[in-house]
This record gives sequence, structure tokens and C-alpha cells, in this order.
Amino acid sequence: HLRYCSRMPNQRQADKKMMRFWITLELYEKFRKYADALGLSMSEILTAYLVHQTANIELDAEDYERIAQELRRKKTGKC
Repeated sequence: HLRYCSRMPNQRQADKKMMRFWITLELYEKFRKYADALGLSMSEILTAYLVHQTANIELDAEDYERIAQELRRKKTGKC
């Protein structure tokens, strides 16, 4: 099992985080068809939804410090 590390080839952008969750196969197929119909990826649709739903959420200094710590950890290559 590989973990995200800045030394890995083909790494994602450092300011992104992978989310994993379970959905039914039926919902997955419906969502896949919806994304195809829009010409978007499933990730693009979920990202747009989350941006919209969290537009009024304010982050505080502690939240931004957590983000900064994670970015520093990724930059130094500590997995």
C-alpha cells in the first residue's frame, strides 16, 4: 500500500486531499451517467457541489495552520 509522498512520481497537487467514501453501485452508475451527460468528471461535479455547500463556512487561524502544517509536511517529503 503506497502513501502519498512528495517523492512519488505522478503526485497530485500538494494542496489537494483525497477523500474516500462508499456509495451503492446503483448510485455510482447514476452519478457516472450524469457526469458523462454534462461532459464533466465525477471529481469536478463533487468539487463544485462542495464549493457551493461550504461557501458560507469560515475557516479560522487554527484551520489555516492545519493546512499550512500539511503543506509543509508534503514539501519536506515526510510521509
